[in-house]
Amino acid sequence: MRARSCNMGCMNFDLSGALRARNSRTWFPSSDGEQISIFSPDGDLTQGKIFSGRFTADFPAPETSLSANATPYADGAVVRYDHATHKL
Repeated sequence: MRARSCNMGCMNFDLSGALRARNSRTWFPSSDGEQISIFSPDGDLTQGKIFSGRFTADFPAPETSLSANATPYADGAVVRYDHATHKL
């Protein structure tokens, strides 16, 4: 994913990122203009990892259940899976 940081002058970075990467895995690149965080333990932003998907008042969490995954899309479609009930 491409990230742009403008804290002290603007810089672009090609970094990797994942929302989930174990039992449940996702690949969902950030949208243009989406707010992200860059985790860079040694301070070297070129080695950082992107964490995206921070909920806001304008874009709240689509689900509150801890056993469900929900993904609403811009066209109005919603994919929801509840692993406790095994229902899609």
